Amino acid sequence: MNREYRSSVDWWLVSLWSALMMICLGGGVHLLQNKNDYLAGIGGIAVAVGMIVLSIPTRYRLSGEKLVVRSGLFRWKIPLDSIVSAQFSSNLLSAPAWSLKRIRVDFLRKSGRKSFVLISPKDRTSFLRDLADSWPELNLVSEQRLARRSKPSDAKGGDI
Repeated sequence: MNREYRSSVDWWLVSLWSALMMICLGGGVHLLQNKNDYLAGIGGIAVAVGMIVLSIPTRYRLSGEKLVVRSGLFRWKIPLDSIVSAQFSSNLLSAPAWSLKRIRVDFLRKSGRKSFVLISPKDRTSFLRDLADSWPELNLVSEQRLARRSKPSDAKGGDI
């Protein structure tokens, strides 16, 4: 299976993000033009550009035996055999997600340490169903949660 999912979007979150980006950009330009403060001006512009290249586009893909999470230039590859559980969440932590309607995916890193990523596919229920269908050890417990049938033994671990 090779399916791609776009991030759900909370417009208030995008508006807040856009306002912050515009403040950095506008402040940087203002400092360059009116104050001759080149270091701070370039810094403000760099922060605004960084916000864009590190967060757009935000997508998720079930590809072969891994979940690939993309946010701008960042890409995380989580082997499906390292996933322990996934469930609906509205966690406020910063995440590669444009909505607070999220899924928390718990997985084991290569080191064996437990970790998680928060994602926000448009149709969370379909995503969980597709994730369960993609790996035989993942069982859909409810429309809002899936869990591993057995403990991951030889999980390769994700690269996050």
